[in-house]
Amino acid sequence: MNELKGEYILDFYEVKEYVESHTKAGEKRNEAIETLHGIYLEAQENGTEISNIHEGAAKEYAKEIVEGLPHTAPEKKKRIKRIAMVLLALAFVLTAFFTSDVWNMYEGGFNYRMKFFERTNGYGLYYTDEDFIVNLTYENWTDPENYSNLSELGIYFDKVNFERDAYFDVSMTSKTIQTSLTSYMHYKPYMTYGTAQYYRNFKFHEPVTAEINGVKFIGRLMICDATGRDLRYNIMFEPEDENADFSGCKDEFKNGEELKITFGEIDMEHWSYPGLKQMLLEGRLPFFVPYRLENEE
Repeated sequence: MNELKGEYILDFYEVKEYVESHTKAGEKRNEAIETLHGIYLEAQENGTEISNIHEGAAKEYAKEIVEGLPHTAPEKKKRIKRIAMVLLALAFVLTAFFTSDVWNMYEGGFNYRMKFFERTNGYGLYYTDEDFIVNLTYENWTDPENYSNLSELGIYFDKVNFERDAYFDVSMTSKTIQTSLTSYMHYKPYMTYGTAQYYRNFKFHEPVTAEINGVKFIGRLMICDATGRDLRYNIMFEPEDENADFSGCKDEFKNGEELKITFGEIDMEHWSYPGLKQMLLEGRLPFFVPYRLENEE
């Protein structure tokens, strides 16, 4: 077939492609195409015009050839169309789901809640009015099982750092907790939020205190980061008495003495997806929401 050139090869391939798309693959079709190629090759060698091979358009000539060959069954064409429609519908559904509030809340957690505040239903409440006391030990402070009262709320201690000269600090994480298919809870100790720059506007409702080796400390929120799925924050503890010497606290902590941290109220922030019907009644699409989770660098 490579010997054909110019207008002969162009016309031949137009006829060939039509025949192949409208007939069943098999020996008869192969023979027809080989015969067709021979006709075009002979015409090219003899300098015969294409108009002498067929009158009218190449497509009409191809239709005449197709009539003498086994056709592609109409039922098969319908099946192919149905499969294509199903695949398109499936692609639409998958795209809609993975850009929906349900999926974005699962992936984005607290971050999505605050960025798309208007797309969710939510409220905040105090978890307890009593003091919330945790006794940390050097060996077990990273094990959530030792602090089930916190881990049940999704709150974890990430790091206790005594390397500072004037204070020590504690890093913590409040994780988003899924409670049902479309409802998610997030717990955070002593914090309020602003919807604009939410991870910069957190503050304690009242002081968080700590005590070790006879020295009392007052906690102050230093960093609060909600760029990822969960809420991370850093609490700086300064001696209640600015003249207190806490240089031995680090060694006492490493030697097994408990670090007692007292929280007061624990806030619970609850939010949920309002539902397909409600969103549509409000004239909002419950999917195709442009969102990208920004993780902490």
